[in-house]
Amino acid sequence: MRSFFLVALMLLLPLLTAFAQDQAAEEQAPAETPAAVADTAAEEAEEEDTEESAAPETAPAPAAEPGPAAPVEATAHELKPEDKTAAPQEEPAAEKPAAPAQSTGINVSGRPVKFFELYGFFAVNHYFTYNLFMDGNNPYLPATPLANAKERGEKILSWGGVKLHLEPIINVAETMEIHSKLTLMASRLVGTDNVLPDTKENGLLPGTQLEVDPSIRVEGLWGTLDTPIGELRVGRMPFHWGLGMLYNDANTVDSNTTGDHLDRVMFIVPVMGFKIIPAFDYISEGAMLRYNDHFIDASSRDDGWQVALMFTMQEEDPAVLEEKLLKENTVYEFGFFGSYSWKSDKATEVTTPYADTPIDGNIIDPAKTYTLSEQDARMLTLDLWGNIYYKNFSIKAELAFMDGKLGRFRNDDISSRVSAQMFGAALEMQWKYIPRKLHFTLLGGMATGDKGNGVQGDSMTIPGRAIDTALGLDMKVENFRFHRDYNINSFIWREVLGRFTSGYYASFDTQYFFRDDISMRGGLTYSGAWFAKQTPGGKGTPIALEPFVGAYYSGDSGLRAGLTFQLAVPFDGLNTAARNTTILFDIHTYMGFVF
Repeated sequence: MRSFFLVALMLLLPLLTAFAQDQAAEEQAPAETPAAVADTAAEEAEEEDTEESAAPETAPAPAAEPGPAAPVEATAHELKPEDKTAAPQEEPAAEKPAAPAQSTGINVSGRPVKFFELYGFFAVNHYFTYNLFMDGNNPYLPATPLANAKERGEKILSWGGVKLHLEPIINVAETMEIHSKLTLMASRLVGTDNVLPDTKENGLLPGTQLEVDPSIRVEGLWGTLDTPIGELRVGRMPFHWGLGMLYNDANTVDSNTTGDHLDRVMFIVPVMGFKIIPAFDYISEGAMLRYNDHFIDASSRDDGWQVALMFTMQEEDPAVLEEKLLKENTVYEFGFFGSYSWKSDKATEVTTPYADTPIDGNIIDPAKTYTLSEQDARMLTLDLWGNIYYKNFSIKAELAFMDGKLGRFRNDDISSRVSAQMFGAALEMQWKYIPRKLHFTLLGGMATGDKGNGVQGDSMTIPGRAIDTALGLDMKVENFRFHRDYNINSFIWREVLGRFTSGYYASFDTQYFFRDDISMRGGLTYSGAWFAKQTPGGKGTPIALEPFVGAYYSGDSGLRAGLTFQLAVPFDGLNTAARNTTILFDIHTYMGFVF
């Protein structure tokens, strides 16, 4: 099936390219204006007069002078809405000299002239944290590597990062572009040397692949081709959907994380203000093999694919949206995303043994071998988002649902299917009480939780590892995980636990603008779990109460800067039977230049 898509694409690309170039050439050909028609007629009349004067005298009829050219009426799509009723007729303009060939995108030799565009930002981020280890109760960071036996981790940890994010665009022709996206020093902390790549992937679930490159990370490389019916995109491209709860490109100055990128063939078809977007994704090639002097796919049995269909209606130009809002127009935006991902029925990709398989009582037998066989893996994902802007009020929402099976988890005695079913929702409401002066924002969201003990974040990457004394092996992944770059104003979920899951949250903040470029924010975030067993501590459902305050600068020159202080008051959800977690806090500072 994958070969069919590639062959079809290779056959279609030259045809679409030739057709698009012909269309561009026709558009570039100068059309005959009324003035040109009149001039041509006058020249022909002069030639006829000259010929008649040279001939013997007769009694010719007087030559009729060319009459004025009929005015050409502008079509509706050439006029702005406000100009359709009153379209003044302009006098024919004087003929201008021909523009240089380069202005049309074609040089004198007929080859396309390449234009280069560059966008991106430079950013410096620093984090100063207190009690990140949660007095030894952090399930993902139990102790510092340099602590002695009596310590449960250092109280103060701080680190910083610097990166240059680049998005170059090469305009090959008027209908063809080459895009790329890369980041310099993306994964390197200040004061560190190169690190080895670390990749974790299961193929079907988003947000489970972590790739750490030493200095330069090429995140995207794709080409675009404009055709008469839409835009074709092919390559590895960033993907951001809706509010960013499920897919997020993390393209912000105040973030050091990696966003989502997909190896994709996508076609964007505009229809009456909507966009219909079908896509085919290569989500996993599995094991690779060095063959001669290059790498090849070692097996087609472990490959993963995805087909997706999207419908969206959105005002993509922020300036146009702002103008509509200033005129107090009501603006509606929405999007629907549906995808089906799968692996081959014959897939037998395994990892054995699990050296870090957790043990809870006598549930796990260390003498046995545990493997994950990703056979007949399937996943259905549905996501719906919508935005409403009415005067000074806006409401945004996103809902996501995932259902499928991730393969089979087996040991020496049994084999059981690992399934997945999860749901998540996010809500954002903002009231500009005094536009550009005082804004109020309310955030809320929820994510389904797993029935096993703990937050169960690791069960997303290695299903079946979640252990519960009563349930035994947890063979169903139910905890929906928000993208870590979706900001819910929580230091606990962003830096301590990694990402929001298995609970609910509510956040309220107020932002005051001293000037258009200088503002302050202050607010409060509360989060909790559905059941006590789903929390890291296990003593109760409340997680934490987190007040925060910050100051920010965002100028027209592209300079961005900010400082946020956030305090976390832990509740029973972060306390264990052995000890309680004391107060945590985080100070995040950043500065960057957007260009």
